[in-house]
Amino acid sequence: MAGNFELLSEQGLRLDGHIKCKLGVFEQPDGSAYMEQGNTKVLAAVYGPHEAKGMKTETNDVIINCQYSQATFATAERKNRPRGDRKSLEFKMY
Repeated sequence: MAGNFELLSEQGLRLDGHIKCKLGVFEQPDGSAYMEQGNTKVLAAVYGPHEAKGMKTETNDVIINCQYSQATFATAERKNRPRGDRKSLEFKMY
């Protein structure tokens, strides 16, 4: 990054632009959204709920499957796999 780039103002507000939000950006998922602020862009898709197949669960049990992926060009740290690396696996846990 360039030398004196500041992300926050003295008041603690982000300086990198307005927030843009769009819902229903994909047709196939049950829900989807796109958010953008400055150079930060996020896409999210939700599928379900679906009945758990092949698993023995109680009636009130819930299973959430989360997949996280980050574009390989999004960080200075280059990696071969956008999913399945240590950092991505840590993000999935939260």
